[in-house]
Amino acid sequence: MPAQEPSGATDWIKWVERARNHWPSTESLVIALALAVPSAGAVNAMAGNSAAFATLLLQTGATTLLWLWHRRVPRARRGRVALLVAVDCESPEHVARFRSDFVRPLRAMLSQGDTFSAIDLLELPYARRLEIDTAEHARALQRKSKAAFVLYGRLRCRDAGTRIWRLDIRGLVSHGEIGHNNQKRLEREFSELLPRKKELPDHSALPEFELLSAVVDLVSRYVIAIAINVSGDPRRASSLFQTVADACSNQDLTTEPVITSIRDRLPIRFYEVFTWAAQLELRNWLNTRDEKRIAEATIQLERVPTSERHRPDYLGTLALCKFVASRDLRGAEALLKSPKATNPAFEMSLAFLASYRGNLRAACRHYRKAQELRATDLTLSEVREFLDWFQTTGERPAELAFIRGFIEYLFNRDKARAEKRFREFNHLAPKDQYPRERELVRKWLTELEPAENSQRREKQGRAKKTARSGSTPPQL
Repeated sequence: MPAQEPSGATDWIKWVERARNHWPSTESLVIALALAVPSAGAVNAMAGNSAAFATLLLQTGATTLLWLWHRRVPRARRGRVALLVAVDCESPEHVARFRSDFVRPLRAMLSQGDTFSAIDLLELPYARRLEIDTAEHARALQRKSKAAFVLYGRLRCRDAGTRIWRLDIRGLVSHGEIGHNNQKRLEREFSELLPRKKELPDHSALPEFELLSAVVDLVSRYVIAIAINVSGDPRRASSLFQTVADACSNQDLTTEPVITSIRDRLPIRFYEVFTWAAQLELRNWLNTRDEKRIAEATIQLERVPTSERHRPDYLGTLALCKFVASRDLRGAEALLKSPKATNPAFEMSLAFLASYRGNLRAACRHYRKAQELRATDLTLSEVREFLDWFQTTGERPAELAFIRGFIEYLFNRDKARAEKRFREFNHLAPKDQYPRERELVRKWLTELEPAENSQRREKQGRAKKTARSGSTPPQL
């Protein structure tokens, strides 16, 4: 049998632990400063007033600095993701129990992995946890600590025949590289997945706390993976999501509702990651014209879970890859026509494919449908960027000039640019081809006013409106 530790040593260890937990409190500072007075008196008896004053000043200064140091809010290391635990406990003894059963296992789990997936755990000093009463206080603490995550709440112990630990925790998320909307999304995911309230019987508190640590670890990694993907690094995000997926298969966690919820959300997250990776490859292809980027984009799309392949971003990206890689018109059109809901970007793509087949009137119908669906400026900008690339291939020059002119006519109402493109169409198309389209071109151009006439009429309208209001128009 192992030798038992002497009771005196055990009491000494408990006393030191209690003193360490109480030390950051204001009462401890007052006691420590009061104890400095007798020592200064002893120095005064031996060496005089000046030495006693210097001793008292040195002791009080050192004690105060040490006390402030232990009360400081810990800060995340530069370039590292950190989780700050700020759970208020009723007593230092409860702090010790919470630290032993929850914080230490959580720290061990969070520190696993490589440099980018490991998470630092910060612990708020016990004396400062009373400051965390509201979400606003927690947010201020988060800014001060620069932690990506904050766990805050309360731990209470009640004895109603059986000792029960009641834990009420909430979470905050902050990530400096993403916008406000994505910030709200991360916070919503973290709050929805985090177990809010737990009641743990004392006899099973240790395994329950350890299980909660594992859940918090997985939720944190899951949210960090979302943030990494939104920040523009889908490859790292997919690796971290895969780590979460592997951990969700752990037999000890399969019955947890939170783990079930994460497992149900992972296919959507993998869809977002791989579709975003494919779109980044297409962006690189537009910049470099490297055909290997198209092949890599297709590989990324093949990794999208089958259950998520009905989503518009996946369908539109794959349709673009099919056309660029092999001019697979039938395959691209089948993808773009598969969603039940209409999509202005899909209508613009179908218009281009119709023009590639030589069906310019069908192309016009799709463009008008896109206008009815309120195609955004971003969609129009992406269409122009794609058409600029297609022009470099030298394919279908007459049809390309026609649809570019029609876009200027329909969406921008710019006669000068539309006329320029339509003139190119008339020059490039064979004389016996597209007679009906040539008639429509003449009709459309008569509908458009020159840009200077339109601007003059708009200026006259503003002047009349200003005169009616009695105000003075601004002068140059």
